[in-house]
Amino acid sequence: MKNIMKMGAFAVAMLTAVSCSENETDLPLPDNNNGQVALGISTDLKVDAGTKAVTRSLVEGTKITYNAAKYTDSDSVPGIGVAILNKARNGWYSPEGTVTDYETNHQVWFMGDANGGNWTAISAKGDNFAGKTENPFYLKKDVGCVYAYYPYTSGAFTSLTLSSEADMKVTANLVDNVAIDAQYVNNAAMVWTSLGNWATNSATNKKLKIAALAEKDYMYHDSTDIGGRYVNNGHADGEPVVTPEAEPANNNDKNPGWKIALQMKHALSMVSFRVYDGGNLSTNDVNFTKFEIKDHAGVSKFYKEGTMSLLDGAITTSGSVGSITRTINNYVIKRQVADGVTENENQFVSTSKITTTSGVNGKTVSKAVSALVYPLNFSDNEIDVTVTLKDATTNAEMVFTVSLPGIEWVAGSNYIYTLMAGKNKLDVVSVAVTDWDDQEQGGEIIL
Repeated sequence: MKNIMKMGAFAVAMLTAVSCSENETDLPLPDNNNGQVALGISTDLKVDAGTKAVTRSLVEGTKITYNAAKYTDSDSVPGIGVAILNKARNGWYSPEGTVTDYETNHQVWFMGDANGGNWTAISAKGDNFAGKTENPFYLKKDVGCVYAYYPYTSGAFTSLTLSSEADMKVTANLVDNVAIDAQYVNNAAMVWTSLGNWATNSATNKKLKIAALAEKDYMYHDSTDIGGRYVNNGHADGEPVVTPEAEPANNNDKNPGWKIALQMKHALSMVSFRVYDGGNLSTNDVNFTKFEIKDHAGVSKFYKEGTMSLLDGAITTSGSVGSITRTINNYVIKRQVADGVTENENQFVSTSKITTTSGVNGKTVSKAVSALVYPLNFSDNEIDVTVTLKDATTNAEMVFTVSLPGIEWVAGSNYIYTLMAGKNKLDVVSVAVTDWDDQEQGGEIIL
């Protein structure tokens, strides 16, 4: 499909797990008083994997951060799961000594602080980051291969029969029937001001996605970029010792060292919807209260259960076809009115075409609410969205269903649909595609 923007690489860089300081350079080495070397996640690389928005569950931006007040909430602050296979990639890597729960869980749980630094292997989170229980994974001189995913799930590999890296999969079900609160941020391009006019939204948080808190943003370590998978304690026989200040060398299959530079990518796609009133639905305020994404009649393409491969992020769907629903709170749609009619925060006079990202129109004045879906290639009349609107005064519901134009939802991209509601129907008037954490910059899909 033309005009789809290619997803960029998402790189997570983290900290060595054997110390509490990002500046630590005195790592214990095997030939230094019989010290041990723990798997660490480097912090000295550019980070593009994303920022966990302060109250959201979608990862976007420059770091994996979180609201410290939500630290004990496993959905809001899950951490990253890291599994290590042997060099042949047909069995689990054996650590130096005993690592708590590793024999049953076959993974290491990494947790960072609220600012996206000081990543440390743990066995328990505690009530806050300072109260975590550290659980270093000590490496041998033998080379192992790292597979990482987000969000961490306890027990993800306890029943896995491992024969090759192709077996490295985690459950990645879509979230269904949850609520979105649209009031916490205004991500519209234009906002109504105290001066009584529409102006460019200058809020610092205008790029944040508005999504359900329960969304699960599945990511995986993609070694095809620059990262690689290999780690060891840096003391392979016949090889130069890896020094503490060395950069990660995860493509080195002989003596890579103990730091892993995780290249994290999104495995899911994001769809977003804006709805505005283009046909005078009511003289009262009208609320956007629900949307449902589902198959068109007679089509079987939309699934909500599946697994994510830690090798390449591929999603394998399972179960029966279904749908996902989002209930929306605090979303009053904007009403387009004719020239000369008084404008206010909920009604506007259009000054630009709907295909533009500037000026005043139904797209630029409306918030976008989002949901995560599986990557999917579909044609016209195969995927529908049903939108429910409600008159704020009479509580009368208006339910519209529209078929989405054919497109391919690509992992890591955001598909933004602007929908115009009229008296008797709902129309898709604009479709734009952006990278996950980019603001809309045009690039409209031709309908």
